[in-house]
Amino acid sequence: MGSINHYTVDSKGRVDQGSLTKTLLSDFPCSVPFALDFDNEDRLKITHAATGDVTEWEVNADGSFTQVNTANTEAAASCWIRFNTKNKCVYTANTASSSISALSAAPGSDYQLADTAVFSNIATPLDLVSSTDGENLYVLSSGLGDPSGFPGIYVFSAGSDCGLTQLPTVRDGFEPVADQVTAQGIAVFPGNSWGLV
Repeated sequence: MGSINHYTVDSKGRVDQGSLTKTLLSDFPCSVPFALDFDNEDRLKITHAATGDVTEWEVNADGSFTQVNTANTEAAASCWIRFNTKNKCVYTANTASSSISALSAAPGSDYQLADTAVFSNIATPLDLVSSTDGENLYVLSSGLGDPSGFPGIYVFSAGSDCGLTQLPTVRDGFEPVADQVTAQGIAVFPGNSWGLV
C-alpha cells in the first residue's frame, strides 16, 4: 500500500527520534508509489509507477498529509519526478513509455497534464533533475533500446510553457550497455555540475 513518512529535523539537520508521522496511502493499493518532490508552494508530488498517476499532497500542522489533487500522465511506468523552480512545471520520466511528461499549474491551482509526451523516443529514461537555475533539465537514460548502445544524459532547455527543447546528448564516460551496470541516479551540484550513481 505504501505511506508518506514525515520526520522533523532539528537545527543541526538531524532527524528527531520519535518524530515519525505516517500517512497511509490506502486509496492507492498496488499503485507503486515511487518518487517524490516538493513544488514552490510546499505541496508534495508523488509518482505512482503502476498507474501513471501523480498525486499532490499538502502537509498538515501535525505532520500528516492530505491529498488535494491527482493527475495522470497517460504513460507507462511514470517513475521519477522533478519540479522545475523556474517555469513551475513538473516533469516525470516514463520508463516503459520512453517519454517525458509535463504537468503545469497556475499559482495556487492544481497541476494538470500539459503534454502526454513533451518528449518521446528517449531510451528507458530513469532519474531526472533540473539545473540550479531551472534553465535546463537533465534526464538519465539507461541506453536500453537506444540505437547507439550507450547510456546517456539527455539535456533539454525548459520553456515557460513546460515544453522541452533538446540539446546535445552527453555519452562521455559511459560504456556500452552490455558491458556495465547502468547508472540509476543523477544529481546537480550548485554551479551546475552533475554526477551519477
